[in-house]
Amino acid sequence: MLEFVQQLAEGNSLQRLRGVLNGTCNFVLDKLAAGASFSEAVTKAQACGFAEADPTLDLDGTDTAQKLVLLAHHAFDANTDFAEIEREGILEVNAAYIRELASSGRALRLVAELTDSPSGLSASVRPQVVDANHPFAQIHAEQNCLICETVDGRQFVLRGRGAGRWPTTASVTADLLELVRELNGKEEEKSLVASGSVA
Repeated sequence: MLEFVQQLAEGNSLQRLRGVLNGTCNFVLDKLAAGASFSEAVTKAQACGFAEADPTLDLDGTDTAQKLVLLAHHAFDANTDFAEIEREGILEVNAAYIRELASSGRALRLVAELTDSPSGLSASVRPQVVDANHPFAQIHAEQNCLICETVDGRQFVLRGRGAGRWPTTASVTADLLELVRELNGKEEEKSLVASGSVA
């Protein structure tokens, strides 16, 4: 998501990002919709490797807000203050209400939003109800989804697994490869300067 957003920001004017950015929360919400209790859903997420031994930072929206800070930097070159992000997690959600939504084809998702406007950048994380045809309702279990909107009205949607051993491994590997590319680029630049090839 970070790489795509950065590429998009370089060639287009991004106006808004909306995303389901925490696979743990999405997994728990789907289990609640299927009839599990909150504790059962969390225990199952832990058993599947989608939740930490202490999942509080996922469930209270902290992890999602931290990801929003990173997205703000890559999308808008902004240093968003984590403390200023309006944040509400899923610790207080009503399981019966979630099942009721599911019976009508809708879903509850923990949605992160980042909007650029003349008055500045606004950021929030909170549970939202989405209709059955919405991209956020069409992702399940540990999947994540990001919707990028540009000022000219175009919309880009990314989907993928957001929790578990292999998605985490892939993300860490990608970060390490990017770091190696950056370091190699700096070494090459130093070499060119030393040889007098760069003014």
